[in-house]
Amino acid sequence: MSNIASSKSTDDQSVSISVVLIGIILGLVMNWLALYLNIVLGLLSIGISSFVVLLFTRIVLRERATKRNLSLVSIAYGATSAAEASVGLLFLLWLSENASSFSLDFNPPSWLLPSSEIIANRLIFSVEWIIPLLIHYFLMLIPGISGLILGIYLAPKFLHNDEEYPFPGTIQAVKTVEVLVTNQKSKVQLFKRFLFLGFIIAFVTLLIPVIDFSQVSTGMIFGIMLGTIGVTMFAVGIVVNNPKITVPAGIASIAFYSILSPMLIDIADFQSKVALGIVSNDFYGIYSYLLQNTFLSFIIGFLLSAALLNPIFWRLLRNLYHKIKPIKSKNSDAEASFNQVESKEVEIDVSQNEKTNSQLSLFQKLISKLKITKRELVLSGVYVGVLVISTLFVVLLDILPGVEFEVVFLLLIWILLLASVIQGYITASTIAKSSTAIGLPFIFDNIPIFLTGARGLLPYIATPKAEIGETIHIITTLKFGQQMRIRQKHTLSAFLAGYLVAALITPFFALFLWNALGIGTVNFPAPGFPITLAMIGPFAAGAIEVFFNIGELILGAGAALFFPGIGISIAIGLFLPPHMAICLSSGGILAIFLQKHYGKEWMDDKGKIIATALSVGATFTVPLLILINLIS
Repeated sequence: MSNIASSKSTDDQSVSISVVLIGIILGLVMNWLALYLNIVLGLLSIGISSFVVLLFTRIVLRERATKRNLSLVSIAYGATSAAEASVGLLFLLWLSENASSFSLDFNPPSWLLPSSEIIANRLIFSVEWIIPLLIHYFLMLIPGISGLILGIYLAPKFLHNDEEYPFPGTIQAVKTVEVLVTNQKSKVQLFKRFLFLGFIIAFVTLLIPVIDFSQVSTGMIFGIMLGTIGVTMFAVGIVVNNPKITVPAGIASIAFYSILSPMLIDIADFQSKVALGIVSNDFYGIYSYLLQNTFLSFIIGFLLSAALLNPIFWRLLRNLYHKIKPIKSKNSDAEASFNQVESKEVEIDVSQNEKTNSQLSLFQKLISKLKITKRELVLSGVYVGVLVISTLFVVLLDILPGVEFEVVFLLLIWILLLASVIQGYITASTIAKSSTAIGLPFIFDNIPIFLTGARGLLPYIATPKAEIGETIHIITTLKFGQQMRIRQKHTLSAFLAGYLVAALITPFFALFLWNALGIGTVNFPAPGFPITLAMIGPFAAGAIEVFFNIGELILGAGAALFFPGIGISIAIGLFLPPHMAICLSSGGILAIFLQKHYGKEWMDDKGKIIATALSVGATFTVPLLILINLIS
């Protein structure tokens, strides 16, 4: 009997490995497409999602397409999409080829990029690439590993509170899996109908020319458009089903574009800057200019800081209160069970401590008093190791010339520890609430470089920066695995397998794209790179006006403490342009009527299936756009 059980366990393991391999292969294909889209279409790269992978996997696996297998594929795919840091490698190549047109003196050393002759001739099979690629792996993996560690540490804070953190994107992925393996024809037919509807709406609206945001009246018309991202945000609004988050987001976005945008245009001669390629006439182009205007940058930074830092400061105050007067929180049992799955706790009961106090070492006593678990101790140790290695890397290669060792160490503590924790928490909480990733990279990634007195772009680019992508991916992946009832060790194994494979291969994807298409050509325009340059330029140049961003953070945090009503919805509205924020609000408003008419049970089942199908259908416009772009 035991032999039968052992054989079944082995078979299950082999099936899991084969399914994970399928996920990795599909994920690498999608990773290449995402890398391509990120450079060619910018924001539209968001359309590449696990939904497409799940549908293709259902076709490949056929009768083996169980919930568990589809989930493992999605987990392995999600890991591969987390390694898109090679966009930075392409940005370096673009900057090397275009620095003169921006009046920049950019002469990278041989350990960062090969010779100008290699770059000019687009040669990739050269020994000169060995060291730059090794450096790139370091710059990609060190922040990535720290992001994974942080994600594993933060995961319990989000996974066991479905009311505050519903994870709308995860709900949609779960619903997709359920529909693909269900035998209920009514649900399958419902999914197909709205999938087709989502594709048609996104396809038709994508044919409408982009309306210039500089014209306020037509800019508002653009706000009601539904495109690929618009449909997705509309569906998210339905799934979130929380008018306190969704409705104010649209109002805040309209206010931003109707009040601050005209002010920006009048002050900055925005059109001439667009014509020169300094910024782009979209939301991120506007935001890149805001960073360079002291007055407007301060306003936006203040409002974003106040809205975004609100949950962090209240959580810190609550934790401090619990330290002074311990109160059993609602999630303590859930968080304890999460930790026990991965490791045994080393927390020792107070009464037991008194009995065995003489037998404990000083280190054990310290751990006991601080209530540090074995899991937290291991993660902290690895994090310290990453920090030390990063410091040695920056010092030995003299990336920040003239900066003392102690300053470099403090700088990397800020970037890899403080910045990543704050950004990771903010972004994880916004994704967990509304599927919208919001962070403050300009403050936390750029200010440290500015404070060291470094000049030029090289120190900014070649220094490990806070990486929150992996943090978000591991948290959402663990949530997905939890909802699909997959053991955490299997979830982590599939994720890490996909991540490591993608991390090794993605830089070569970038080099082959550069070799085949170049950077800045019609087929590979890289429209976001001038915007990136506009964002980091003032910081790397040491412009004194940028120092005001610290004031934004401080005052914004103070406002968050005294005016908590600002909330995350205002932050989403300020961050998202109208064509995204209004769609989110519309979905939220529709959710209110649907729940009143059909009831909560219908919304949790068929309502979420409809919203998911709309998102999946809209996603299929992206492969079509890729095909059109390649043919043209």
